[in-house]
Amino acid sequence: MQYNLWANQRLLDIISEHCSDEQLNRELVSSFPTIRKTLLHIWGAESVWLIRLNGSSPNAWTWMQYEGSQDELKKKSSTMTRHGLTLFRIKMKSFCPLFLITKH
Repeated sequence: MQYNLWANQRLLDIISEHCSDEQLNRELVSSFPTIRKTLLHIWGAESVWLIRLNGSSPNAWTWMQYEGSQDELKKKSSTMTRHGLTLFRIKMKSFCPLFLITKH
């Protein structure tokens, strides 16, 4: 989890420093059609894990429709990753078996 936080923050920092909004939304050949949609996928995947760590299942995929600015996306993603790390540490202290957390 600590590495995940570092890697996501590094990615967001590089994109903030080197990508304009136009570049972020430019279509390209990749798993996702834009860098922005790739970031939304990462944010969404982490959101799903955070929801599951809380003992629930996601019922909507709202992050793919997110239309906020690049800076807002960076803040929301960083905050969510930090919350996930905190929750993971709490769960591990009380030892919640991982197979229960990851069960779909």
